[in-house]
Amino acid sequence: MDCSDKDSGGLPFGPPLFLETIKLQGGSYRLLDLHQRRLERAWSARFGEPPGFLLEEHLPKPPGPGLFRARAVYPGPLGPPVATLHPYSFPSPSTLKLTEDPGISYSDKLLDRKAIDDLKASCGASDFILVRNGSLTDSSIANLVFEAEDGLFTPDECLLAGVKRESLLASGRVKACRIGPESLPRYSKAYFVNAMIDLEDDVSVLVADILPL
Repeated sequence: MDCSDKDSGGLPFGPPLFLETIKLQGGSYRLLDLHQRRLERAWSARFGEPPGFLLEEHLPKPPGPGLFRARAVYPGPLGPPVATLHPYSFPSPSTLKLTEDPGISYSDKLLDRKAIDDLKASCGASDFILVRNGSLTDSSIANLVFEAEDGLFTPDECLLAGVKRESLLASGRVKACRIGPESLPRYSKAYFVNAMIDLEDDVSVLVADILPL
């Protein structure tokens, strides 16, 4: 999960359906294969055929050293993505609030995030952790990885299957398991991970600073 973009991305024919946020660091785009696969899955499920283009062919030329967020929006079958580059700085969450909202759904990475943004604004903390069917899922902008004495774990339920989460699971650095509110005391820290944020960036909150339901 990534930033909450609300405009039409400069597209002249109405709001796009899909959004991808890609990390550009040191002149190189990261996890492009996973971004492409996610786009293809969502596109095929929605329109019954593959998108017919490669994401990397439509990304801006790297401007040089530094950390940037490439924001690519997709108008569905109307055309290829329109991508722009933006300097990126890491968020600084201080508290998280366990929150239930059965109406929240974000299985595809869509541009329309109003329900998520509204919930974050009203949660009473820096961000929320959505609890669904008694299990923790994600924050508003990221998947979560919890640190315990025996390793790193991510909830096996998530709002959005993020590319960084997928990469961490595939590498074996992180394991997926059910994490309910009652099991939080076994963890010490909750890390934010998404296309822009790695574990090493230490964008995190102490579990002691997670507010209960």
